[in-house]
Amino acid sequence: MRQLLAETVGHFGQVDLVISAAGVASPAAFRPCWEMSAKDWRWQIEVNLGGVINLVRVFVPHLVEDSREAWLVLVGATSGVLGGPFAAPYDVAEHGITGLAISLHYDLQLGVPEAMLDGSKAKRSPVGVTLVCPSYVRGTGIAESDDLRPEEFLNESEEGLDPNRISAIRGEWRRGFEDNGIPPADVARAALEGIRERKLYVFPNPGTAHELKLRASQMIAGKAVYSRE
Repeated sequence: MRQLLAETVGHFGQVDLVISAAGVASPAAFRPCWEMSAKDWRWQIEVNLGGVINLVRVFVPHLVEDSREAWLVLVGATSGVLGGPFAAPYDVAEHGITGLAISLHYDLQLGVPEAMLDGSKAKRSPVGVTLVCPSYVRGTGIAESDDLRPEEFLNESEEGLDPNRISAIRGEWRRGFEDNGIPPADVARAALEGIRERKLYVFPNPGTAHELKLRASQMIAGKAVYSRE
């Protein structure tokens, strides 16, 4: 990551926009959270959340020190706000990205802890952040993530994992993304609009606003009801 920063500055002279948009998910780990292996958990959290943390730790100090207007786009997922069943490592990582984006936003707004602790004047940074939370997006290849799993994250035993079941889940994922997904270009346009309007949250998929309102009402009522509608 530090090499990427050095090469970017060396080639372009400055950094204006940083986008974090990588993620993996596992059809093989599509099961109750207590049945998932430690490696299922580590792989998805280290890639999906750890990669974003590494990016923030390397690029943000440079952007803040540069004292020019710049922007970070962190691509998370609606599951990082809404959650869901049988995908705990993915959802936990995406919730982490949501929390990181919010914390990063406030840290950049205040600049120094004293601004919150003793009322000192905030040192607002010109650097901004936008969290983009799509759901289904066509052509991402995320259903094939397991094929790219590094050896260190491979489970020692596939006992109890039915290859036919995994193949069926992968096929269902593909159909879901292709049938219900939006084009990647729509996500990009929504992200650019979010930057122009200085938004913290961007939800590119139609219908997400309804889901958010439903979840908010459930949270206020102390409930959580899963629905595929």
